[in-house]
Amino acid sequence: MRYKNLKISSELFFKIIRYVYMDQFELKNEIIKEIDEKMKSINEGDWFTEMKIGETPEIRKEGKEKYMDSKGIHPDFRWDD
Repeated sequence: MRYKNLKISSELFFKIIRYVYMDQFELKNEIIKEIDEKMKSINEGDWFTEMKIGETPEIRKEGKEKYMDSKGIHPDFRWDD
């Protein structure tokens, strides 16, 4: 896995700062929810890239299945390459 920079909102950043440095532990669930949403977005982007430019047809097919599943597209509405 290649590490890359990612962006988070300043609101999330300051929630994390308040949680860590000011012991505002009531922010935990909000922080977790926003990080989970960010991780979902990152995964969907990776799967989309895999679907479009994967090295082999098998990798492209696997990426397409993961991407379509994440978007909730029913198998009957998917196209074949």
